[in-house]
Amino acid sequence: MHRNGRLIALTGALVWVASACQGDAGRDAAGQRAADTAGGPSSADACAPNGRVPAVTSGGIGVARIGASVREVGQSCPTRDTTFTLGEGIQEQGAVIEFAGRRVLALTGSDGTISRLIVADSAFRTERGLGVGSTAGQLREAYGRLCGAVGEGTVAVWMAGLPNVSFGLDTRLSDLPASGSRLSDDPSQIPDSARVTSLWIITEGVACGGS
Repeated sequence: MHRNGRLIALTGALVWVASACQGDAGRDAAGQRAADTAGGPSSADACAPNGRVPAVTSGGIGVARIGASVREVGQSCPTRDTTFTLGEGIQEQGAVIEFAGRRVLALTGSDGTISRLIVADSAFRTERGLGVGSTAGQLREAYGRLCGAVGEGTVAVWMAGLPNVSFGLDTRLSDLPASGSRLSDDPSQIPDSARVTSLWIITEGVACGGS
């Protein structure tokens, strides 16, 4: 199981996601290798049934499942190879996956399998209708108690009711009471008004007890 420290390290990178996915379209001109691999209409329907993006679940998004290969996903959805950094100067390998014109970023291992999905587009929602733009209060109402951590001043939360998915919030450490540095001990200090700015689906998340 991932330790809290690993999740905190990921949290600081959440603010990077929106610009990465929005800017990907222009990267081919800069020499980025691209590989669109989607097939015809039947493939498109498998990728985004009835033209709608699939729900965010603990296992992935539609055919883009954690542990699936990008090559597999590319049989249904347009995919584009990419490299990027999560803020530590280390180049990561991944792919941009497109669902009905909406994009998510997949981090991949050396074998080409998906280890994480990063979402900054509000079109992608959980099965209970929550995603970018939702509030911490709505997360609590839908899934119960929040667990939280802080990385580089950014707050992330996750819930027992939706394992392996974490949500980056617009709340900063400075917005919290003085005990904010111990957010893991008292996640109730996260205001209901805090809004989701992006989310991660990971291989195996940090446990969150209670409800």
